[in-house]
Amino acid sequence: MMLQILSCTLGNYDVISSLPMVARFYKHQPWLNNTEPMTNFNKNSMELFATGLQQSPFAIVIFDQNGQIIESNASFQNLLPTDLHPLTGTSIQELFCNLTTERFNLLKNRLTTEDLIESNEVLGKTLKSGHSFSVQIKMIPWNGQKTYAFYIKQASEQQYQFECIQKLQQETLEAVAVGLPLSAIFELICYQVESCAPDVICSIVLVDKEGRIHPAAGPSLPDFYSEALEGLAIGPVAGSCGTSAWHGEPVEASDINTDPLWADYKTLAQSAGLAACWSSPIKSSDGSVLGTFALYYREPRRASEFHRHMVKACLHLCHLAIEHEQSGKRIHKLAFYDPLTGLGNRYLLKDKARIFIEEAKRSATQVAFFFINLDRFKNINDSLGHSLGDALLKTIARRLTANLATNEITAHLGADEFAVLQPHSNKTTAEKKAKALLELLSMPLEINELEFNITACIGISLTCNETEDFETLQRNASAALYHAKSNGLNMFRFFQSDMHHSKLQRLKLETDLQRAIGNQELEVYFQPQIHIESGHLYGVEALLRWHHPNLGMVPPSKFIPLAEECGMICRLDLWVLESACRMYSKWQSQHIDMGKISVNMSAANFYSFKFAESIESTLKKFGVNPKMLTLEITESVLLTDIPGISQELGKLRELGVNLSVDDFGTGYSSLSYLKKLPINEIKLDKNFINDVDSNSEDQALVGSIINIGQILKHTVVAEGVETKEQLQTLKALGCNVAQGYLHARPMPEQALIDWYHQDTAHPLRDPDQINRKV
Repeated sequence: MMLQILSCTLGNYDVISSLPMVARFYKHQPWLNNTEPMTNFNKNSMELFATGLQQSPFAIVIFDQNGQIIESNASFQNLLPTDLHPLTGTSIQELFCNLTTERFNLLKNRLTTEDLIESNEVLGKTLKSGHSFSVQIKMIPWNGQKTYAFYIKQASEQQYQFECIQKLQQETLEAVAVGLPLSAIFELICYQVESCAPDVICSIVLVDKEGRIHPAAGPSLPDFYSEALEGLAIGPVAGSCGTSAWHGEPVEASDINTDPLWADYKTLAQSAGLAACWSSPIKSSDGSVLGTFALYYREPRRASEFHRHMVKACLHLCHLAIEHEQSGKRIHKLAFYDPLTGLGNRYLLKDKARIFIEEAKRSATQVAFFFINLDRFKNINDSLGHSLGDALLKTIARRLTANLATNEITAHLGADEFAVLQPHSNKTTAEKKAKALLELLSMPLEINELEFNITACIGISLTCNETEDFETLQRNASAALYHAKSNGLNMFRFFQSDMHHSKLQRLKLETDLQRAIGNQELEVYFQPQIHIESGHLYGVEALLRWHHPNLGMVPPSKFIPLAEECGMICRLDLWVLESACRMYSKWQSQHIDMGKISVNMSAANFYSFKFAESIESTLKKFGVNPKMLTLEITESVLLTDIPGISQELGKLRELGVNLSVDDFGTGYSSLSYLKKLPINEIKLDKNFINDVDSNSEDQALVGSIINIGQILKHTVVAEGVETKEQLQTLKALGCNVAQGYLHARPMPEQALIDWYHQDTAHPLRDPDQINRKV
């Protein structure tokens, strides 16, 4: 029955339509697969198919997966010169000028998803007819292998042009979708256009931000021509492409020899055999010119209507291809690069580390991971503002990049952390590198006319049998960095196995601190401040203490930086404020006058622009006079350029709250803010007081600060006063208030009350009187 259907079909010459039936019929014939001898019935069937194939008026050619022709009929052979006969064994790619290896493989891939697939294809100019044809392709089994059949029929001119543009769009979009390079996509477009329009030469150029031309594709242009275009500037008289890019409009030169736009380039064009050129701008979504698409002709002429339709499609395709690549680059940059410094980020570092580690295994070497943390960068960032901090990070990034070996890579991991990966390393080379990095980073640098002396600490880990992945390498370097910073500034440490224990202890301490408030482990201590001239109580400073259930008393120097890092500092500050105000309210009810009460406030509190409201609310809640509260803030708050900070400070001053600059002189001081901002008090850091009685330079420095305070009518408080000699020197220099172990250590509330009731304590009761006397 199948044979009869096949005979009828072949008798009507519809061989190509019968190919699915042929495939299904012959698929199960053992003789076709060379497994059994061919019977007379089989021979008749094959002869019948061969006869129908030869009698078909349609051109048909069958070829294998390598493109070698197996069979063809007379209609197909008549399309070709006789010198190409016989065709058996000839490559199909030799017969169709646009059937490149890439495109041939693309067609085969499309036909492998199913056993039988039909597709309309537009192939290029054949060697004899000078025309392009609409081609239908099918996959069929032949002698146990997959083969392909081309069925060629003449199409109307209109249909042919439609199919040309359709095929151009389809193949280009597929190439974009599979991620081919932009250069390959442009080449594909040019080949397709030239196969559809054999009388044109296609060219694509890109234009950079400086307005320079860079040829991107022009497979049929002579190399010397494309090379001559490289780097030429666009302009109002710069040939068709340069002028089109300049104006952002199509430019058509129907005769290059006489067109004034080509006056400087016509000799070059003539040497390349070019007589006419029509160029159109390729534009981005925002209208900027990305490049140009041009059609050249070998004789003077204008572009045909068909060519204009093709160019319109090509401009859109080029736009899509360019923007797709740019989007890919943007996505890649966002995914793998730090937007601030331009350095790679952790993901890029991880990818490079994987490659380095694999190389190290093969070469029996090691990979060194340098984890870099800038010392005291937070002080700089807070004191001088984030914009200057960012500028400093960029400068450091450039410095690191400029001093890398060719096989090394650096990355910005965030905030003040950088990393360097060194392949083919060992402990000796890593130590040498670490010293070089510390020396490099410690070199003075200048930003906005300010000079900085930056130092850093580095943690180093090396790959070994136990550390052959990025995560372990980074974790070990981080542990080493923690130990380096614990030992001071400008240090480096190699990872050792016991370092993880210390870091785990720190993480546990952070967790314990989170629970400390709820577990009632925190307590406010108070340290008296004494008016130097009268010896009376000036006020008390509220200081936070932590009674850990297992560790005992945890030093503030250990848990306060931890609170800042883990984001708890604001919560702790407000807890201290509320606790101090509650106690102050109780003292008032008991007629105990402690003078002013000072509470430390981290810079982080001022990033909330409702901070002044929360202070006012707390004072009202406990009935505390705002004039009796002093908030101690660092210079970083006063110098931060974040909008709203100065307004919050102004609100506090209007409320009547006193503001004190804590640790004055240890940051990046600017005397202008002492005058401009609402400050009442300056606190001298303990480092200035230690040798004030014996060091003339310290005396001169402290004396200058006290003089400034007197001129601006600010109270000056000296911290860390421990000896009578220091006190006498400060008194002679005119300092107002002393705070330190000489008078009293920080103490809990009841101890403070007991101290207060001693005969030596005589508080001044009027805060305004305090200000007058001070």
